[in-house]
Amino acid sequence: EPGAAGPSPAAIQVSRIMRPDDANIAGNVHGGTILKMIEEAGAIISTRHCNSQAGEPCVAALARVERTDFLSPMCIGEVANVSAEITYTSRHSVEVQVNVMSENILTGAKKVTNKATLWYVPLSLKNVNKV
Repeated sequence: EPGAAGPSPAAIQVSRIMRPDDANIAGNVHGGTILKMIEEAGAIISTRHCNSQAGEPCVAALARVERTDFLSPMCIGEVANVSAEITYTSRHSVEVQVNVMSENILTGAKKVTNKATLWYVPLSLKNVNKV
């Protein structure tokens, strides 16, 4: 059975520098860019968790965005550090908490810009119709 409950892997972090094409004319990074990074980090940690269990190979699919908070803007030239951690597992779903922190690489200043809670479900890679 994909996604059987068990020990959860450690938190992961995905980072990248924000570029002009990630932002509006004022230099503020688009919300969609941040949301995409949040979902990617959640998918990575959830898929790793699901495949660390006994059972058929699977990929984690986003089933629900429970909450997303935009706390502070991020700007071009800052590094987005997206960290994801599994906070709940069951046989059929995984809850992931994601935090986004911006880092000004010139000054070293860091601030939390976003927080999100996401739910993923395992999809079988052998039988694409099986959740």
